[in-house]
Amino acid sequence: MPSLGAALRQMLAAALAVAGVAAASAQTLAALPDADEVAALNCLTTSGPALRWDAATAGRQGLIRVAMRFTQPDTAPAVAMVSNTLGTAAEALVQARVAGYRMPCLSAALGAQGVELVQEFRSGSVFGEVERPVRLVQGALPASACLLQPPATEVLQRLNRLPPDFLARVMIQSRFVGGPDDPPQNTLLFSNAPVRLSDALMKRAEAIRMVCRKVGDRAQTLRQSFVFEVGAARRKPTPSGLTLEGWMQLMDRQSAGAADFDFDGMRCPFEIEWRSLQPSAANEARAAGRPGLDRAEFLAWAGGLRLAGGETQEREWFGERLRIQVPCGAHLLRPGVGAESRR
Repeated sequence: MPSLGAALRQMLAAALAVAGVAAASAQTLAALPDADEVAALNCLTTSGPALRWDAATAGRQGLIRVAMRFTQPDTAPAVAMVSNTLGTAAEALVQARVAGYRMPCLSAALGAQGVELVQEFRSGSVFGEVERPVRLVQGALPASACLLQPPATEVLQRLNRLPPDFLARVMIQSRFVGGPDDPPQNTLLFSNAPVRLSDALMKRAEAIRMVCRKVGDRAQTLRQSFVFEVGAARRKPTPSGLTLEGWMQLMDRQSAGAADFDFDGMRCPFEIEWRSLQPSAANEARAAGRPGLDRAEFLAWAGGLRLAGGETQEREWFGERLRIQVPCGAHLLRPGVGAESRR
């Protein structure tokens, strides 16, 4: 069974070819942290003072990265060490620190499958930080066979009535709760398409079903993004194959503070896709290939960046992807300025 995006692209291409219209279309599907998971993270409590390294660790450069899984609101998380370059004494300090974490508003549905978090503890940071924020683990898309999609008949009818030169973007967020036969809760996040086209896409989204769900499962949130190019209208190309330096120069220096990262512990070198979704939604940063806990902090920081050109550029580049080549080594990243290798 073709994926949700591939099937729609095939139908659009076939219909528009029959109509004799030069066109291109694209649909992407992304899994997002659900609102319930975000709420659970926001109510996370930590007991005791922030971690301080002992005399043996202080001043050394390195990190400990831990994965945590919460299943009960009043119980400490199950903890797994993902990375440790600081030794056993430092690991004991981190274990004692996270043993005091609790998630008091964790629901039974979330607890049944567990909420997974990741956090980094650092020594020798340029900025003197020890504890980086606790992050939700990036979710994976459900299997293609789990998503049943309706025909795109009405969408095709609307496209065949468009002007000869046309460019439009539509973004829909769908939240699945309940069982396999329940419709998703849909929100139109962005559209510069004619109302009848966006309405047809929303109507189609209402008919999608996640048939692998069971009543009582945790809610799941997906986001569909569509780009339609008809006739001579084409998107302005965005930069591709960017270096860290080139990427940082495109970012707004006020959107996030400078940060230092050691990519040697992240299966380097690798490529990320940075996607501009402001002002309608938070920007996204995703790594090519399988997701991993080792890149969670870097990708979360990257997702908080915004384009330096402000809202005008954000609307022009809405939904577009920048591809960034991430090398090995330690680097200091300064939005709006550039990148500096630390070794």
